[in-house]
Amino acid sequence: MLQSSFGPTGAIEGCPGEVPLGGRRRAWQPRLEKKRFHLDTSAPRFHHSTTEKLMAAEGQELAIACAKAAEEILAEDIHVLDLRGVSSLTDYMLVCSGSSMPHLKAILREVEVKVREWSGADPLYSEGKADSRWVVLDYVDVMVHIMHQEMRELYALEELWGDAKIVEWEPNRAPSK
Repeated sequence: MLQSSFGPTGAIEGCPGEVPLGGRRRAWQPRLEKKRFHLDTSAPRFHHSTTEKLMAAEGQELAIACAKAAEEILAEDIHVLDLRGVSSLTDYMLVCSGSSMPHLKAILREVEVKVREWSGADPLYSEGKADSRWVVLDYVDVMVHIMHQEMRELYALEELWGDAKIVEWEPNRAPSK
């Protein structure tokens, strides 16, 4: 165990720089050495385009899972947009509507619970509450916008991202672009 004594200034004597403790006594901790990483060159390598395709497939699957979860709770006017090549913000965006505050809360809860159950993914960040009439769930590769119908008409996200491709996520529904 490291033994040290406190000098008249409240600093730990014998420590580099003898930093004053500001009236509180804290145990001195030595700096940790940086770990060096070893690159395993024997591991199989993927070509960049291969890993890009794998990541895109995962993002699209997550977006479709979010859309199906929203559909189960009867969210309205569900659209999945492919923003790859259009925006660096995210790869996919889901936009859906609810008709009332309880409906928005139910959609939010259902999407979080079902997506966690189906894929094990949790949103990295959540912005807004159902009371604000617009909630965003950020799954990094997928952003889910759950909006009250009035807010959706006002902000018109589909028009804002008009260059994005619409992803077909229902077997019976043809893409409109």
